Amino acid sequence: MTDVELETTARFKEWDKSSENFLDEQARHEETLKNGCHIVARARKIADDKVSVFFGTYGVDGGVIKEQTEIRDGLTCAKDALDFAIDKAKRHAGGGAGAPDDNHHQATPI
Repeated sequence: MTDVELETTARFKEWDKSSENFLDEQARHEETLKNGCHIVARARKIADDKVSVFFGTYGVDGGVIKEQTEIRDGLTCAKDALDFAIDKAKRHAGGGAGAPDDNHHQATPI
């Protein structure tokens, strides 16, 4: 993905270690954005209608801007949850800390 080593936190390591508690379906996305920030998004199905997601946004130097985990209820596939996580990560990458999550009229900044 990148030649920069990402400085993940305990939040990511804890989410990654809990991999034994999911069903077979999972999805991953990593990308370096135009502004040089890096995003990592992962989703895995943990029940018939629940998906666990992780997203991380990292600066040009690989430093953490934001890492977050969530359980998305009512979703039946990891792909839908992954799209959510990618959008959240891109919002945080825009301008360093990102566009406000509640500003739904603003286009994704990256």
